[in-house]
Amino acid sequence: MKAGTAVDWIQRDRSGNPVRTVRSFVAREPFNVVRNCDQLPVPVVILSCQRLVPLADVVAAGTAPKITRPEPQPVAKTETEQRSEYRAAAIARAEQLAKSRGASLPAPAARAAEPARPEPAQPARPAEPARAAEPAAAGCEVLAIDFLNLLVRAYHSGTKTEVHAVRSMFQTVAGTVRTLRPRRIVFALDGGHVHRTALLPEYKAHRPPDEPGLVAQKELAEKAIRAAGLQAVRVEGFEADDVLASIARRYTGTVICSSDKDLLALCSVARVFHPWQGGQFVTSESRLGLPAGQVTDFLALCGDTSDGVPGVKGVGEKTAAALLAEFESLEGVLVAAKLGRIKGTIGRKIAEQTAAAELCRRVVELRENLPLPELVEWRPPGGFENRLQELRLGSVAAILSSLHSSGERSTPKAAAAELIGEPAEPPVSIVRRSISEPVRNGLSVSELWDGPDGGLICCWESGRAAAARGGENPWRAGTLNAAAWLQGFELRDLEIDTSGRSERIASLF
Repeated sequence: MKAGTAVDWIQRDRSGNPVRTVRSFVAREPFNVVRNCDQLPVPVVILSCQRLVPLADVVAAGTAPKITRPEPQPVAKTETEQRSEYRAAAIARAEQLAKSRGASLPAPAARAAEPARPEPAQPARPAEPARAAEPAAAGCEVLAIDFLNLLVRAYHSGTKTEVHAVRSMFQTVAGTVRTLRPRRIVFALDGGHVHRTALLPEYKAHRPPDEPGLVAQKELAEKAIRAAGLQAVRVEGFEADDVLASIARRYTGTVICSSDKDLLALCSVARVFHPWQGGQFVTSESRLGLPAGQVTDFLALCGDTSDGVPGVKGVGEKTAAALLAEFESLEGVLVAAKLGRIKGTIGRKIAEQTAAAELCRRVVELRENLPLPELVEWRPPGGFENRLQELRLGSVAAILSSLHSSGERSTPKAAAAELIGEPAEPPVSIVRRSISEPVRNGLSVSELWDGPDGGLICCWESGRAAAARGGENPWRAGTLNAAAWLQGFELRDLEIDTSGRSERIASLF
């Protein structure tokens, strides 16, 4: 197919079934090859609508087969959906009961405004007071995680082991998920920087090769993501920053988890969250003193030494910020320099290096139109804990098991009791279990964590299993979960006093 050829694009649903055909044209040659989430190469063609479409879904105009949509089949409801319906029915009954008693229920809007886990206190930011007061959990539709940013930071902190970076990264992710409570989670993976190197051969060329230990843990972390059924996106030839930018542009309510300053350019369409030390939202104003729309121009002027982007020689960060404050954009700065409105050596250097500045801007500019799969809610596959155990990531299995069940522990009965003002069932004050009792088998995640013990027996049984094969305590020191795991690891009877606790034990991490 040559550029300008009329074609029919066969569009498909999530299950891969054809749903319609759209007439379009081939935008340009040659064709490209991208990799899907399973790392399989997929030939694609760029259409006039700027979409990257699998070559297999494009046929010559007028030759597309007639599409007949099958009758929709009833889909069995998942356990989570059944629990949600049951809880909604229980709350509805509670509201009816409250009305019959003449009780006053809280207004729905008032309840929705109370986040389960508010964002930790942040210092006042005069440039954006409304954002500083925003609850951390508000409106997080998609949590987009900068995979390498978190993993590399985890690798260079703490005592190094064969799995320490993987475990630490998943601990950070789990804490972020509990704080933000996103609907969907996706990891952005790096696919290289071919298109940037083609523009600037020096791009990241100065960086030494990664340490063998980091390379090994990066591969292990990707295996863990796939084993747990978590969604990851890699586009061949493009960096994770471009994937994150495309996600932010496509999905409203995206929160980007990363400390990369390049991503501050997305603050106008998404929020950026630093998950360390309690977690906080950051903005381009709070970090660079610039609006999000000027971040790319700022990096084009002063450069980025970490990526090998030179910028305009002689222009530092303070000068670049001052120039953008006066002339608003890179184009405005370049025009002002050519017209002699920027006096002195700085104006002359900028006028002489106009082409270099424009090139650097093309290099640092984030691509926001990469092809993305449909993002879905995380539903871990059955037996994912065993697959993580085989990778010697038992601690990660415990982290993700707790994370999967942490959002489903509030029972309909307790919610209804809270609405009508009646006390819920009193919590168990002492959790006991004998070491002579066999380990429970065949239980679902909800049954392991939603019982009156709050998941302590599950932690204890996990410690018993670790005693046979070895392993580290995955729970935070000083928590009841950690104490239960240790008793199991030491093959002692479980006995934990839970009186006075203020929240569900299993939510501690």
